[in-house]
Amino acid sequence: MADPFYSIRVGRNENSQGLPLRDILNLFYALYKKLDNDGLFFEYFGQKCIRNEGRDALIKRPEDDILFKLKKKNVWPIEYKILSYSEEDFFDIVEYIYHHISVPVDGRPARNCLCRKHWTVFDRDAAKAKFRREVNALLESYRGDFEMSANGQVLQKANPGFEALVEAEPPTDNADIRGAIDAALVKFRKPGVTLDGRREAVRALSAVLRRIENHARSAAAEPGNEFLVEFSHGVRALKDQRWADRESDPVVVELLFHLHLSTIYALLQKVGDGEA
Repeated sequence: MADPFYSIRVGRNENSQGLPLRDILNLFYALYKKLDNDGLFFEYFGQKCIRNEGRDALIKRPEDDILFKLKKKNVWPIEYKILSYSEEDFFDIVEYIYHHISVPVDGRPARNCLCRKHWTVFDRDAAKAKFRREVNALLESYRGDFEMSANGQVLQKANPGFEALVEAEPPTDNADIRGAIDAALVKFRKPGVTLDGRREAVRALSAVLRRIENHARSAAAEPGNEFLVEFSHGVRALKDQRWADRESDPVVVELLFHLHLSTIYALLQKVGDGEA
C-alpha cells in the first residue's frame, strides 16, 4: 500500500486503523459492479442480451446454489442484500465469487443487439488472480488483519516475518501430508479462531512432524540428517513437556506453530516423506 496521507500519518483520522464494515461493503459493491460490467460473471450467471442470444448461465438460480453451498439465505442478489451483511456473510460471498468468476476471452460477434460479443471462451484462472488482487487491496483498508489466500480462502494475515513460511508450498507430493498441513494452516489462520483452535492446529502439526521424523530416522546416516532428527524430536518434546504451563499464552502457541511448520519443511526438503 502507498504511504498514508497526512491525517493518518499524524493520527487525526478516525479511520486510521481501517474502515468499518459498512464502508468496506460499499467499496466491495463498487468492485462487484465493475467486474460485472467487464463480463466476469457471464460464464456462471449469464450474459444478458435483448435478443436472448447471450451466454446461458451455468448457474440458473444463484440463490439456490448459495443456499446449497453456503447454507445461507438472504445474501443474494448482492445489490439488494449487501448492506445487511455481517462480516461472516461478506467473507462467505467473497469466497463464493472467487469460485464463480472468469474473464471472457473469445466468442462470436453479436449482431443487432448491444452486446459486443457473445462470449463462449473464458479464463477462470486469470479472473481468480485479478479478483484476489482486488479483494486483498480492499482488505488492506479494513479494520482487521485479513487476506485472501491463493486458493480463495479469507484468512487472518500472518504476523510480520512469517508471511513466506505460511504461504510456501509444502515440499512434498504426498497428498496426506499436504492435506494435513493445509488443514492446520487454515485452522490456525481462519477469521475468529480461538486459542483452543490454534492449539489444535499445533497438535495437528506435531502429528505430521512425528510421522516425517520416523522416516527421517531411517535415513539418519546421511550428512546433516541426524541433527535434523534430533532437532525435530526436541521441538515435539518442547511442546509435550512445557505445554501445560504455557498453553494459555498465545505468543507461545504461535511460536510453537511456526516452529513445527518450519521443522516439517526442513525435514521434507532434507529426507523427503518416505514415499517412493
